[in-house]
Amino acid sequence: MDFHQKSQLYKSLKIFTNILKSCGSEYRVIGSSLLAVYFKNYFRKIHDIDILIDSISYENVLKGLQKNGFILNKYSWCGFSWMEATKKNYIPIEFFLVGEFRNGYFKYRATNFLELKIENDYIKPVIYKFQKIKLIGVSLSTCLAGIRESSFNPKRILDEKLLLNELKNKKINRYNNICIYFFGIKIPYLYDFLCFLHNAYGGIRVIMGRNWESWD
Repeated sequence: MDFHQKSQLYKSLKIFTNILKSCGSEYRVIGSSLLAVYFKNYFRKIHDIDILIDSISYENVLKGLQKNGFILNKYSWCGFSWMEATKKNYIPIEFFLVGEFRNGYFKYRATNFLELKIENDYIKPVIYKFQKIKLIGVSLSTCLAGIRESSFNPKRILDEKLLLNELKNKKINRYNNICIYFFGIKIPYLYDFLCFLHNAYGGIRVIMGRNWESWD
């Protein structure tokens, strides 16, 4: 791993995991930062640390980050909003979803009538170590399933190559792990269909020489 990136990742994780511990937070690290932690290898630039976190401790975690010099920035896209904490020479921390860890699922409420529910098996806690830091993330199988939802993203292509070598011959459950509910009614596979559309749109953007991410 590149020394500069490794130092930034270590500093961010050290402060953040200490804050999470002091706040008694339930959380999961997801995304490419988790792969960097697992492989302990710099395979591409890590842009942020993506987090699922419980809503109970969320405000206290934000306050803890601010006390440690992080600046909070709120973003939104297509009705979905998220918070990112940034500090010079640190990897940004992005709160991807803030919700409730319940028996059987993680629930994120987007509006009064719209919810996302993630199956517990998909986000079962796995402990990872990075130098002397312990953190809780999702399984590598979950990482691979998520990567395949954005398979036309050039960054995800690199991620997938790493994981395919690690998860040889392992069956990956890609679909129906995350479900959308309208007024409490489950719409099976709608989330997967929307991901397919966004992935196709991102692929077209890449062909046109733009970033895959439509919010950039």
